[in-house]
Amino acid sequence: MATWNLLTEHDGGAPPWAERVEVLARHVGALAPAVLATQEGSAAMLDDLVGRLPGHRWVGEGRRGRGRDECTALVYDAAALTVLDVRHRWLSPTPLVPGSVAPGADLPRMLTTVHLHHAGSGARFVVVGTHLDHVGEAARDLGAALVAEELGGGPTVVLGDFNAAAGRSAPYGRLVGAGLVDALAPREREEQRRATFVGVPGRDGADEGQIDWLLVTPGIEVVRGWVDEGPTEGFGSDHRPVVADLRLPS
Repeated sequence: MATWNLLTEHDGGAPPWAERVEVLARHVGALAPAVLATQEGSAAMLDDLVGRLPGHRWVGEGRRGRGRDECTALVYDAAALTVLDVRHRWLSPTPLVPGSVAPGADLPRMLTTVHLHHAGSGARFVVVGTHLDHVGEAARDLGAALVAEELGGGPTVVLGDFNAAAGRSAPYGRLVGAGLVDALAPREREEQRRATFVGVPGRDGADEGQIDWLLVTPGIEVVRGWVDEGPTEGFGSDHRPVVADLRLPS
């Protein structure tokens, strides 16, 4: 499993998407996650990406509804996994209203929940991808509460860009308090301590810590979890991917 913020195609300070997608696709192919949670990708960007990943598909919805604007999408290996159910929720007091915004949030934010079946093992599990607001602290906490409501449907992986530091933020405390386990805790090795927001080359950026997380319900074994260094050749995104090798309960 992995999560990676793709960086919007409209960021004029970054290399064009047509160049970045090649870098991203090569690196995703090398990591080979069964499911990749993405943020900031439009439908066109996601089509470009999966078009370079044979056998892959994506599910998601535009944050303004009807495919409009960025998606909190899940890219998955369709040769190994079958989608059983998909649902979208907006991180607002009216989560069923497309495009709805939480008080204090800058933008509409979403979660996408997918129920999956693994053909090889017969395992069924749930993946929740999300992207919390970058401005409103209360909006992030509400978002985390709505993410927590998605638990209870079986073994579950929650991943995305939370715009808050793992280990020291209210959303993190809420989700860990809901019973989720951080796939990178304790952060004993260098690859577990890397910041995940790295910025665009030539642009000032603050070290915000690990704001992209991968959490699991108890019973899912974390074989290894790490913040990947990212592509060594070419610029793909202003975030590093977070990756974990997981073993589902039998």
